[in-house]
Amino acid sequence: MCYCRVVSLVLKEVEMLLEGFRLHFYLFHPIIMDTGTIKKLLNGFGFIAREGGDDLFFHSADLVDVQFDDLQEGDSVSYKEGSGPKGPKAEEVTKV
Repeated sequence: MCYCRVVSLVLKEVEMLLEGFRLHFYLFHPIIMDTGTIKKLLNGFGFIAREGGDDLFFHSADLVDVQFDDLQEGDSVSYKEGSGPKGPKAEEVTKV
């Protein structure tokens, strides 16, 4: 068997193992996202009103699968809470 063929087969096996690991990880370790509502939009950043807590800052760079101009006050969003230089902030913000 050619060396190139062996390497190709090994790489396919590794790829299948990694895909199985990803599937296992997402099935058994779900990512929990908080939800909130866009309270205020300003020039490239805004604030999310969250239940039972203070408003949370977010920057347009933290948006995923949505453009800043497509957001409106009152839109529901999901996010992960992270920390910024001035305190807590929303990361991976997506429109729901």
